[in-house]
Amino acid sequence: MDAPGSFSGTCIVTEQLDAVLARFGETTAKWTDETTLESMRAGLDGIFTEYPMAAKTRYWPATGAVPGEWVEVDGVAADQVMLLIHGGGFSMGSARAHRSYASHLSAACGLRVLSIDYRLAPEHMFPSAHEDCLTAWNELLDDGVKPEKIVICGDSAGGGMALALSVKLRNMKAAQPACIVLVSPWADMTASGQSYHDPEILDPISSRDMALGMAATYLGEADPSDPAASPTHAKLHDLPAVIIVAGSREVFLDDARSIERSISAAGGKAILKIWPNMIHQFPLHVSALDEAEAAIHEIGFFVTERIG
Repeated sequence: MDAPGSFSGTCIVTEQLDAVLARFGETTAKWTDETTLESMRAGLDGIFTEYPMAAKTRYWPATGAVPGEWVEVDGVAADQVMLLIHGGGFSMGSARAHRSYASHLSAACGLRVLSIDYRLAPEHMFPSAHEDCLTAWNELLDDGVKPEKIVICGDSAGGGMALALSVKLRNMKAAQPACIVLVSPWADMTASGQSYHDPEILDPISSRDMALGMAATYLGEADPSDPAASPTHAKLHDLPAVIIVAGSREVFLDDARSIERSISAAGGKAILKIWPNMIHQFPLHVSALDEAEAAIHEIGFFVTERIG
């Protein structure tokens, strides 16, 4: 396999990324001070709901305490589950928007995906979303799924919550998942890493001010350096194997680097893949970016090695 980002069709890749960014721009350009949060949520979801699902995908509503969707392709292992925690700055995003992404993860990893709709801010403040992640995990166990047959996966804010969930389970001396998948994780609510300030990182999606604003909306009066909210501030020992996928053009990049360093220093297994010229959450654009498809295949290889 080629190294991440080493594609021969550079012009094609640039055209694909430009098209993705144009769709973002068309959506966000309509937002004004009078645009409601519901309209913003619908607009952001619309970017992703247009992407096609993997072949032979089925999906249906989840019926547990935490709403969401089950997504699977034909032929997956019935006893293997990915708990998928979407991103969106704690105030946006949905299982519906992640449906295409979930279907491709199901195909690449050979398992069922439970994509949850945790409670969003500002209607629900910290730690509501984190509590929903733990509830969803516990319900999988109650349904008879073995922890060693579960993968926890999250992107952006969902990546931070995925890591925080594993830390929570460790602190509870509870069973851990087979492995963890973090895509463009936002795991430091203080936004203190160098990448948040680096003028050479030309992030077309996010900024430090945006991150701090989203953190304030979810946290309220809570301490942003609380390890429960910012797992980069936690001790990351005795965790399952982790793969971290990030793009070089995102302000959250140092969160990914910090997670890898901390886990490795504690003697754990952490694989960090930084894809050149890629943006925040780029694997979600699997139907639009060649790199997204390649990254998901890489995630699939990592997962199947540990859960198969």
